[in-house]
Amino acid sequence: MSEIELRHGRWQDVLQDVQAYALICDPPFTERTHKGQRSGDAHRGGMQEESAIHYDPIDADVVQEFVEHWTAPGKIERWFCIFSDHDGIRLWLDALARADLYTFPPVVWTKTNPGPRFTGDGPASACEYIAIGRHRKGMRKSEKRSRVGFYNGPIATERVVTGGKPDWLMRALVRDYSERGASIVDPFAGGATTLICAAVEGRTAIGSEMNRETFETAQKRINRGFTPTFF
Repeated sequence: MSEIELRHGRWQDVLQDVQAYALICDPPFTERTHKGQRSGDAHRGGMQEESAIHYDPIDADVVQEFVEHWTAPGKIERWFCIFSDHDGIRLWLDALARADLYTFPPVVWTKTNPGPRFTGDGPASACEYIAIGRHRKGMRKSEKRSRVGFYNGPIATERVVTGGKPDWLMRALVRDYSERGASIVDPFAGGATTLICAAVEGRTAIGSEMNRETFETAQKRINRGFTPTFF
């Protein structure tokens, strides 16, 4: 039976004991993206200090700390799937490679319904990138299969948290990078979409969320239950 566990706090504090088959997460993006979000909030009539982003942006040190922890022996058995913007994707891929993981060209999520650009005169941001890495040894024969190099589809219709990912995308990632019965960890759980989608697809899931309000919203979503996919 699939299970979901969400812990409140920083992943460094509350997930120290966790091991999993795959890590699938959507961490904060770089300062450039955060500034753009705050500018968009202001343009829509909000104040910069009231931005919906409650987290510090990533930088090289944050990425390195994260990768060093989760690539330590015994933490993650196989796959790493980490969302990023176009500035941060190289930080993630370089850190995974330094940890001796096999890395791939970034997988692209092309949004079919992106929002407009609120400031400036350039194109809207219609893509996000996923850093994919795996351990070099120990792959079972059943895991050796081709996976898609891009995902194409709409952004989430239920806006639980800023930048939250759609169910269809997270379910696809879970199916592509784990097998039924596997364990998934998400150290940046947000509204718990990844955890719920993992459970729907027959996996066990554990994650953490440091913002109290977001954690409570996510826990309510989990408590509503879910319908598993049978296959």
